Amino acid sequence: MPENAEAPKRIKLMISIVERNRGQEVIDFCRMRQAHFHLLCRGYGTADSELQNLLGLGTREKDVVLSVVREEELEPLLEGLRQRLQLNQAGRGIAFTIPIGSVCGHAALAQLAGRMAAAAPQ
Repeated sequence: MPENAEAPKRIKLMISIVERNRGQEVIDFCRMRQAHFHLLCRGYGTADSELQNLLGLGTREKDVVLSVVREEELEPLLEGLRQRLQLNQAGRGIAFTIPIGSVCGHAALAQLAGRMAAAAPQ
């Protein structure tokens, strides 16, 4: 890494499981908060209705959004999602994070952390 380059901050993978067709809303909200790397998948759970009720998941059809978030932006982002999507109510969804332990290559890490957006070629 060059001497004058800023060391990348820690990043985490945020996983949001929300009602079907609300995944784009998660992505739009995250982009407003400067998190720009997302993958939206359609999910279909296999849990029986008793387990779904226990977990507050409602129907089986879900949107699963994988987002890379800088650690320092995580708490306000999760709180905003909780309020906007009413995640504290049963059946609305869940959002959680896991640490990203390593990424091969400084450029890949910088891209995931959102540091190359301004330096990208036109």
